[in-house]
This record gives sequence, C-alpha cells and structure tokens, in this order.
Amino acid sequence: MSRRLLWSAGWLLAGLGTGLPSGCVERTYTILSNPPGAMVLENGHEVGPTPVIRPFNYFGKHRFSIFANGYQTLVVDEPIRAPWYAYPPLDLYLTRLTRRPIQRVQSCA
Repeated sequence: MSRRLLWSAGWLLAGLGTGLPSGCVERTYTILSNPPGAMVLENGHEVGPTPVIRPFNYFGKHRFSIFANGYQTLVVDEPIRAPWYAYPPLDLYLTRLTRRPIQRVQSCA
C-alpha cells in the first residue's frame, strides 16, 4: 500500500470514530437523611428536602448543609472525586464507546 493511501485511511477512520453514537454520562449525587425531609443547601443554595437526587457539572469539593427542626445542623465539605475514566483522553473515548449509562456511587459517612 502506498503511504498516501494509508494516510487517507487513517483520517477516514478518525473521522468515522468521532461520528460514533455518543454514550451517556449523567453525574448525580444523592443525599439521604434520618429523619427524611431535612433541608439541604449545596454551596449556600437551597436544594430541597431529603432525599435529594441532583445532577452536578463539576468534580471537586462541595459544601453541603443539612438541617431540620429539633436537630443539630450538619455542615460537610465533601470532595466528589473524578473516576479513572473521567480524565483526558480516556473520557473522550470511553464515554463515546459505551452504550449504557455510566453510574458510580460514592458514599460519605
């Protein structure tokens, strides 16, 4: 094969690879409390009563405040760490190649 044909085939495969159906990455966190119904603040903004399932856009430290009448207010600085597949260049390929949603659970005590 000629060098030009190989070069063209490489660019064709790269172009087709970017056209693959995109995968689904949904980043959410869940906050539960006992008793249920405690109010949650995320970084000073009201989120709502527990249980809370909410999407987020960035990894890093989030400050959660949880309070309920008759209970002590809990303030937690929780780091939401990026999983191994969320670092470049892996994130570009792995999120496009998977056809199922990626779900990861991180617990805080």
